[in-house]
Amino acid sequence: TAAIIAYFGYRQLLSPEAIVTAGVIYAYNDYIGRIITPLFMLFRELGNIEHAIVKTNRFFTIIDSEKEDSSFQKTHKYNGKIEFKNLWFGYSERYVLKGIDLTIEPGTMCGIVGHTGSGKSTLMNLLMRFYDLKKNDIGQILVDNFNILEYSKRTYRQHIGIILQEPVLFRGTIASNIRYGNDKLSDQEVTDIIEKIGGSDLLKKFSDGINQRIVRGGENLSLGERQLISFGRVLAANPSILIMDEATANIDTGTEMMIQKALNVVSKDRTVIVIAHRLSTIKNADKIVVLASGEKIEEGNHESLLKNNKTYASMYRAQSN
Repeated sequence: TAAIIAYFGYRQLLSPEAIVTAGVIYAYNDYIGRIITPLFMLFRELGNIEHAIVKTNRFFTIIDSEKEDSSFQKTHKYNGKIEFKNLWFGYSERYVLKGIDLTIEPGTMCGIVGHTGSGKSTLMNLLMRFYDLKKNDIGQILVDNFNILEYSKRTYRQHIGIILQEPVLFRGTIASNIRYGNDKLSDQEVTDIIEKIGGSDLLKKFSDGINQRIVRGGENLSLGERQLISFGRVLAANPSILIMDEATANIDTGTEMMIQKALNVVSKDRTVIVIAHRLSTIKNADKIVVLASGEKIEEGNHESLLKNNKTYASMYRAQSN
C-alpha cells in the first residue's frame, strides 16, 4: 500500500497534470491483494504438506518397526541389586557411554551427577529399557544377577518405578492418578499414602480431598503438587527399584524441602537411583557417581568426594555459593 501511494504520489509531483483519483489507487491496491493472498495460501499449504510428510514418516516408522514382545508374567519381587558391567552404548556410531562399571547394592540410594551430555539419562534409559543394547554395543546390565534382556519389557518393569522431571498426570482425580494401575487401593489407603509423603496440605487445599478433579497434565496443580502425586503413585505401586530423573530441577527451595521429605519416605526399603541437578538432593546418598563425557570419573559418598576435591567438589561449591 505504501509503495502504491509513493509511486502515484511521485508521478503526481513530476506531472501535475496527471490526475490520479483515490479510486484508481484503491483499485491497484485491491488487485495486488488479490494476487498476493493466493500466494500466501499456497506457501502456507506447502508448509503444512512438509509437516504432514514428516509426521507420516514417523507414523510408518513405528508401524514398520520390529514389534515388541508384549507378553507378561508375574515374577518375584526384586531384591534391588543393579550392576552395569563394562557398558558401552551409542545411539549411532559414536559411543555415549564408555566402559561404565557400577554396582548398586539393594536398599541403597545412588546419586548420579554430571554436566549436560555426560550420559546420566542415557544410563537410566537403558536400565528402564527405553533403549536396548544392540549388536554394536558392549557389556550388560544385571538386576539380581539376571540380564534385563531375558524378560519382556512389561514383565521386567513390573517392579520398577520412575519419577520424571515433568510429572505425568491423567485427567481424573487425585485418587485415580495415585491408583493408576493399582485399582484395589481403597480411599483410606490413598489418603494414608498422601499423608505419609507429607501431602496433608494438598488434601486441606481442596474441599473434595482425594476426589478433586484434575485436568489433563495436572495443569490446575502446582509443579510441587504434581510431583507429590507422582511420589504417591510410586508408593502405591511399591516397586523394588525407584528411578528419579531430575525430579527437583525446576522447583523452588520450599517445594524442594517438601519433595525431599517425600523422597525419604519412598526410598525406604528399596533401591533408589537419583539423577540430580541439585546436589543437595543427594547429600545423604549411600553412593554418588560422577559422569563426564560418558565415563565414570568419581565414585563415593558426599564426604569422601568433597575430600577428593575434584569435579564433584567444584560442582558442590558452585551451587553452594
